[in-house]
Amino acid sequence: MSKKWIYAGLGAAFLLGAAALTSPYYAVKQFRSAAEAGDVKALESAVDFPAVRRSLKSQMTLALNQQMGGESHRAGNPFAKLGRAVAPALVDRLVDRVVTPKGMANLAKNGGVGEKVGAATETQPLQVSYGYSGLNRFHLKLNQSASAKNAATLYFEREGVFGWKVKQVELPLGALE
Repeated sequence: MSKKWIYAGLGAAFLLGAAALTSPYYAVKQFRSAAEAGDVKALESAVDFPAVRRSLKSQMTLALNQQMGGESHRAGNPFAKLGRAVAPALVDRLVDRVVTPKGMANLAKNGGVGEKVGAATETQPLQVSYGYSGLNRFHLKLNQSASAKNAATLYFEREGVFGWKVKQVELPLGALE
């Protein structure tokens, strides 16, 4: 085999590897651009909504259980059983209403889930950081303050070689209270 073909093969392999490693940065850029523009179709293709809803439902249920004070606090409360029965349905409805293309756009633009929650201002711009969390997982942190505990984190997971989708969202505990 000619050295020319070996070098061409190595060059092609290098370019494919570089493209695969930089693809999540492009996916994040496309996601944020779609959010800024309010492009519903682009957001629908960039987000796995059922997976994001599942992740938020479990987070909110855990936060709700912590707010209720745990098992020992509820044991003496006659309404505890009713609260435990009703809470999952309320969480499900709330998450289903919030996790929409519009809700994801608001999260990407403002770092919050509500219409006015976390609205970025010129004096307090949204701080954005991102990076790999593993070979097939990439995170985007959106923060309104210097404290890392207030950051909302979106996790992108690889689909194929170059494709990425938001599969999980972690909200700061303060946003869940």
